[in-house]
Amino acid sequence: MSRLKRVVYRLRQRLPFLNIWLAAAALTTNYFVQTFCQPVTWAALTLLAAFGAFLAWPWLTRAPKPVQYGAVFLQGVAFTICCYCVLFLQPATLIWTLLLAFLLFPLVSWVPVLFGLQILWRIGRSPLRGAWLVGLLGSLLLLPAQLWFYHEYQAIEGIATQLAQQHRLTTHNLAQRLPQTYVAERIVGMHFRYHTRVEFYDGWRPPLHDPLLGFSYFLRNHQDPLAVGPGEVDRVKLYQSLFPDRPLKPDCLCAHSHDGQTYRNWIP
Repeated sequence: MSRLKRVVYRLRQRLPFLNIWLAAAALTTNYFVQTFCQPVTWAALTLLAAFGAFLAWPWLTRAPKPVQYGAVFLQGVAFTICCYCVLFLQPATLIWTLLLAFLLFPLVSWVPVLFGLQILWRIGRSPLRGAWLVGLLGSLLLLPAQLWFYHEYQAIEGIATQLAQQHRLTTHNLAQRLPQTYVAERIVGMHFRYHTRVEFYDGWRPPLHDPLLGFSYFLRNHQDPLAVGPGEVDRVKLYQSLFPDRPLKPDCLCAHSHDGQTYRNWIP
């Protein structure tokens, strides 16, 4: 066996443990340094299931077939999450992190790329019959929810646009027109409850991250759906009017660095 083959063989033997280490490093970095903030409950559970299957896969190759197919399906979900992470971080960001490689922690932004490529390799070479189809179905699992969210997102943007055209875009008028729905709560809570795009230079950061909101915001070219014309909208007052039973300020932080702690000082 040549020296190169020995190195590749040893790397493959250690890759499952390296993946676990990389996942832990990414979670730790996200905890202390702002990137994706804290995922909302459904996103956290999806993340746990999808990447749990990804990390456990090397030990599931001899498991019963239903377990293997379930793991392939969840890895399809994980692949979609990896793609979302790359879109959220933006490819340009990934490139400049290479310039800061000497600091080591910026390189964790490449973890979604590495995991996504591994998932494609695993599913593509899996001996399981129809594994690629199962993985594809997993990758599309969140599509119906995203299509629904985006449709509602556009509808709410349409209400705000109509009010703006009538020169009636105010907090009071929006409170009268907007529905009290899941999507409306996410949109109204943007910028003080929900984080929508990567920021490296601000100190004050909304702590929660909903990928359905983040991707819809990306599809609209980062256009705020409530800032569509002249008129001032007080999001905090609007949120209080529409969702009086929900706290304005979540009891968590986007990051536990010095800058991230400034969220605790914010008084709604």
